[in-house]
Amino acid sequence: MARDAAVGVANHNGWAHLVTVAWGEDEPVIVDRRRVLLVAADLPKQPHEHHVMDLPRDEAQALVDLVKRSAGDYAHAALATLRDELAPVFALQGLAMRLNHFGALPADIGEVLEYPPFRYAADAMLYLEALDAAATALGLPVRRHQKGTEFELADAVLGGEAEPWLKGLGKALGPPWTMEHQRAAAAAIALLPTP
Repeated sequence: MARDAAVGVANHNGWAHLVTVAWGEDEPVIVDRRRVLLVAADLPKQPHEHHVMDLPRDEAQALVDLVKRSAGDYAHAALATLRDELAPVFALQGLAMRLNHFGALPADIGEVLEYPPFRYAADAMLYLEALDAAATALGLPVRRHQKGTEFELADAVLGGEAEPWLKGLGKALGPPWTMEHQRAAAAAIALLPTP
């Protein structure tokens, strides 16, 4: 029978760290960590911030739509590959990602460009939405959390001390084991079903 596992995401523009955890005998264990691409190499990773400002609106819209489609395809492939490579030993039960504070990314590039806070957050939102949609399509529940609350979420499951415990795993795991990996793992721990 497959063991339950959960994935934590540390997202970036164009790529993400995925950290997968499952219960060991008496504590969570890291079962996978990988960096995945979220957009084709020949497309801009930050179209809103760096590429569309000087384009005519129709060209800007077409470019952003192209990046969105690519991000959706890459996110779906990354999560499906992770799921398939971990099976049959582990069964993914959910995906933990940070919240964005602006709601959904407007479909119309004009709405993004006319509101500077959107413009600066839009690229990160694009990739979070791609991962969310891919997880949903694969039947993986998504839980969003506030940035900076990951260790608190894991503390609730582990009874405290999640941050030093996760930091201490780095020696055994080897690099890379950055604070981003630790926070992604903490968020994933909070998703694990009780053993």
